[in-house]
Amino acid sequence: MSKEICNPQYLAKARLLKGVARERTLSRMGGKLSRRLGKQKLTALEALAIQLEIEDAQLAKWREKTRAAKIEAQKKKAKAAQKTAGKSKAPTPKKVVRKIAKPTSRATRGKTKVAA
Repeated sequence: MSKEICNPQYLAKARLLKGVARERTLSRMGGKLSRRLGKQKLTALEALAIQLEIEDAQLAKWREKTRAAKIEAQKKKAKAAQKTAGKSKAPTPKKVVRKIAKPTSRATRGKTKVAA
């Protein structure tokens, strides 16, 4: 009785990888998996299959987090829109600006002009 190490579906996907794609996937392997490959406890094909399975799981988690973040942003946006729509738009009172006369110079203060 042989012990199945990896999912047969991912084992089939790993068989389809060739050349550069295989090397890139192997280069992304984490510590324990690469050590097991190095100690000949796993074949390269099994290690590839496990790595593909790990990457699919990570991708699914990332997609779920991204989806949740988008939903949260939409909720915040809708809440902000409701908040601004709920406020009454009463006209704001205009500020009264009073003009202050410029002070005259000391030389002309108190003197009146005589028409000639």
